[in-house]
Amino acid sequence: MKEKRSVIKNLVPIPTSFVDQLKKAEETGVGYQVVKVKLKDGRFFDQVAASDGHIIEVRGFRDIPFAPDDVQSVIVNKCLAVVVR
Repeated sequence: MKEKRSVIKNLVPIPTSFVDQLKKAEETGVGYQVVKVKLKDGRFFDQVAASDGHIIEVRGFRDIPFAPDDVQSVIVNKCLAVVVR
């Protein structure tokens, strides 16, 4: 039986200073971007899903493990194409 994903209950807004740069960047998939979030305390989260100005999921965490005020930077992860010959 497939595990059901929980409905997102607690979206974390991305600080407005980063929203404009995310709007200019390419989407990772339809309607979302995978971003890297650096916190003011030095921690990094490399696989964070963002959509419509909000953090919607952090890989490996059931809930978002930080607050908007904790965010120092948000950077869109670059997708690298792999060519198999």
